[in-house]
Amino acid sequence: MGTPKALLMWNGKKLINHQIDTMRNAGISTIVVVLGHKHDELKKHIQDKSVQICINDNYAKGRTSSILSGIPKAFCGNSSVLLLSVDQPRPAKILKSLIESHRLKNTILSYPIYKGKRGHPLIISNKLKSEFNTLSELKFGLRDILNKYRT
Repeated sequence: MGTPKALLMWNGKKLINHQIDTMRNAGISTIVVVLGHKHDELKKHIQDKSVQICINDNYAKGRTSSILSGIPKAFCGNSSVLLLSVDQPRPAKILKSLIESHRLKNTILSYPIYKGKRGHPLIISNKLKSEFNTLSELKFGLRDILNKYRT
């Protein structure tokens, strides 16, 4: 492909900016963006300068390394964290609905379910912060936590 997914166009914007705008429109105030491969190039394209940037130098080790890079900043001062991949855009109304459901049910994990299967994005309570100490690709990354705390 040649172009990082985050820089592909989606609804008239670079995907990274679309995702940031969608999160803002869903009421998310603290946004942490984890950048790995070509992080210098990607950073130049982020229009919202209030997002927190986290560089994952271990990006070649897989998605879990990106989660581990950003999670400490994301949990800082927040009761829950929404994990959203740049290449899985969702409408703001879906994010708002998931956030509202998470708050009302006061669960430790929230995610959409479609035809009986878990989907994304995922909301994780800071009550599970310590679970990230043992997170690894070898243990199937987030699936390990999801399976342990099914809601």
